[in-house]
Amino acid sequence: MIGTLYHIFYYNSFVNYPFLIKEIEGVMQQHGETLSPRYHKRFKKYSIMGMSLAEWMRGITGVKLSENEYKAIGLFSALTALFDDLIDEEGYNSGELKRLCRQELQRDTVWEHLAIHLFRRIGELSPSADLYNDHLDKCIDYQTFSGLQQSGKLDIDTLRDISYGKGGYAVLYYRSILSQPMSELEREVLYNMGAITQYSNDVFDLYFDREEKIQTLATVATEMTWLNQDYRTLVTATNQSFLKLRKQSLGIYQVQFSFHLLIKLTYVALDQLMRLQLKKFGTKPFDMHACTRQELVCDMDKWSNRFRFGFHVSGVRKWFGNV
Repeated sequence: MIGTLYHIFYYNSFVNYPFLIKEIEGVMQQHGETLSPRYHKRFKKYSIMGMSLAEWMRGITGVKLSENEYKAIGLFSALTALFDDLIDEEGYNSGELKRLCRQELQRDTVWEHLAIHLFRRIGELSPSADLYNDHLDKCIDYQTFSGLQQSGKLDIDTLRDISYGKGGYAVLYYRSILSQPMSELEREVLYNMGAITQYSNDVFDLYFDREEKIQTLATVATEMTWLNQDYRTLVTATNQSFLKLRKQSLGIYQVQFSFHLLIKLTYVALDQLMRLQLKKFGTKPFDMHACTRQELVCDMDKWSNRFRFGFHVSGVRKWFGNV
C-alpha cells in the first residue's frame, strides 16, 4: 500500500507529471502557445488517474512497471483528456481521432500537433507494445458517443453499453501499453473495473450531466433503489472475477482493497439519492429536474458524508441502515 501511494502521489508529482508537462509545453512553445492554468489542473487530474490505473495493473500482473511504462501511461492519460476536449468542444468524430493516432493531421491545429506528439512518444517509450489495436479503436468509438448521449432518448441497454464500454475499453487500452501479455481473466477484471469507474463517475456527475442534457444510467433512473441495485450487480460480477484472479497474483488483494474505496464512495452518493427520493418524492418516481444542485451533488467535504464513507469501509454501515 505504501508503494502504491508513493507512485500515485510522490512519484507522480515529482517525476511523472513534470515529465508530462515538459513534453506538452515543448509542443505548445513550438507553435507560439502557452498552457493555461485550466489545462495544467486538468492534465494533473488525469495524470493521477493514470498513475492509479498503473498501480492496479502492477498489482494484477505481479510485474513491476518500468519507468518508461509509467511515463507512457502518463502521456496517454493526457491524450485522453485532450481527446475529450476535441470531441466536446471541437466536434471531432472517431475517424478523425483514429487518423490523429496514425500521425495524420486533420485540421492542423496546435492540439492536433500535441496529440500526434503524445502518441508518437508513447510508442517510443513502449516499443514492444501493440498500440494500434482493437482496444484503441473501441476506446475512441465510445469516447465519441458523448454526442449520442445528448440526442434523442436512449434505452437502458444502450446507456449501459456506452457506460461500460467507455470505461472498460479505456482501461484495457492503458493495459495494452505494457509489454507483458494479458490473460482473458485479467481482461475481464480490468474491463469491469473500468466500467465501475465510469458508472461511479456518472453517479457523482448526475447534476452536471442534467445541466448539459447528457443521458446516463443515473440521469434516466426514476427509482434510486434500482440505480443502487444495478450498480451493485456490476460490483458483484467484478468481485467474482477478483476471486478467480487471486489464485494468480497475491497483489490482487491490494488492488481490490484500493479499488473498493472508490466503490464505497459511490455507495455514499447512492445512499444520498435514495434518501432524497424517499424524503422528496415518497412513492412517486424520482425527478432530477425538481432537485437542487445541493441535493444532487454528493459533497465529500461534508463530515456527515465522510462518516458514512467510514461506515461503508468498516462494514458498520449494514448495522445502521440508511444513516
